[in-house]
Amino acid sequence: MRPILSAACCALALAVLPAAAHAQSEPSPAPSEVPPAAAAEKSPEERAIETKAAALRDGLVRMQDELVAAWPDGDKEAIIAPYRVQADDLAASAEAFLNARAEAATDAETAEALRKEAVENGSKIRAMPDLIARTVLHALANPRPAPEPQPEPDTPAQ
Repeated sequence: MRPILSAACCALALAVLPAAAHAQSEPSPAPSEVPPAAAAEKSPEERAIETKAAALRDGLVRMQDELVAAWPDGDKEAIIAPYRVQADDLAASAEAFLNARAEAATDAETAEALRKEAVENGSKIRAMPDLIARTVLHALANPRPAPEPQPEPDTPAQ
């Protein structure tokens, strides 16, 4: 089951990355070209968003485990609800951050791209708990049969 969550967490991580490339007039340097001090310089808002994203990621792992443990008769809504609240909080923070950058943008094109990204990212983040829950519950309801053991290949005698 963990691969389901891993893919979802990758999507979550991508969804909350700030739109730094949109706010710059020059292309971003390759990661290997970024000086360590510059890579570490993040605004308090960015650090708060990253902290919330990590907490949500960890929460979604717990949610998955809780859904599996509660299968088939547990109260799935009660399990999912707190993670929706957590996702909504992260989405609101990411949207506010991107919208603030849009307000500070010097050109209309960048501002519009940041506003669009805020809406898209907020939607993706808010959808995560339900997406993961549906995927987990579908996998539990439709288990794949265990693969049949394959005979050991004959090894030539030496």
